[in-house]
Amino acid sequence: MAKLNERQENNVFRKLPVSNKLVDFSSNDYLGFAKNEAIFISVSQYLVDKGIMANGATVSRLLIGNSELYNELEDYLANFFRSDSALVFNSGYDANIGFLLALTELRLDLNCYLVVDEAHAIGVFGENSRGPLVEWNVENQSFARIVTFGKALGCRGATILGSKDLTDYLVNFARSFIYTTAMPPHAQATALIAITQLSQSEVEQLGLRANITFFKSKLNELGISDHFVPSNSAVHCCSVKGNDQVKEWALTL
Repeated sequence: MAKLNERQENNVFRKLPVSNKLVDFSSNDYLGFAKNEAIFISVSQYLVDKGIMANGATVSRLLIGNSELYNELEDYLANFFRSDSALVFNSGYDANIGFLLALTELRLDLNCYLVVDEAHAIGVFGENSRGPLVEWNVENQSFARIVTFGKALGCRGATILGSKDLTDYLVNFARSFIYTTAMPPHAQATALIAITQLSQSEVEQLGLRANITFFKSKLNELGISDHFVPSNSAVHCCSVKGNDQVKEWALTL
C-alpha cells in the first residue's frame, strides 16, 4: 500500500481509461490495420478455407499448440524480412523478455552482438516498410531483430528474426516461449494476412507519410514545433513539464 500511496501523492497513479470517439493520436495503429475491414474479412475467409474452427490453441507450442499456420506465418516472416529464420511469440514483451533472459544463459564468444528492436520502424520505414536494416542491406549484420505485430500491423504477437541456431536456442531456453499457451488460430491468421497486406501494397504507407508531413507542417504553422522532439517517424513527442499538467492535457485530448 505504501507504494500505491506514493504514486498517488506524486500524481502518477495509473487507472485504466475508457476509449473515446475522438481522433486517434495515441495508439500505434499507424496504418489503420487494426480496424481494416478488408483484413478482417480476409482473416475470416482464410480460416474457413483452411477448415480451422478453433477458438484457442489449448496449450504451448512445444506440446500440441503448434500448427501448420504457425509454420506458414514464420516462413513468410523470414522471407519478407530477409532472415534465415523467424520465431513467433505471443507479444512484444514475451519476445523481449524471453530473448534477454535466454541470452544471459548463452555464452557468446564475441564482445558484443547487435540486437535491433524494430517495433516502431516496421510499416513506416524502408522498402515495403520492412525497416531500415533491410533498406540499408545490413539485416544480416545483426545477431537478432525483434518485430512486433501490435504496432503498424494492428494485431498481436511478435517475432524474433535471426539464424536457425538462434531460433533453436530460443525454442529450448526462452521461458516465455516454452511455458506460454500458443496464440489462437485467429491471431496467427491476422498476423499473416496483415504482413501479407504490408508486403503487397504501399497505399497505407504513403498515406502515413503524407500525414506525418502534414502534421509537421501544422506544428510549424502554429509556431509550436519547439515543444516537440524532432521526428520523421510516426511517433511525435510533446515535452510537457510536471505530472499535473501532463495529466490535465492527456484528459483534454
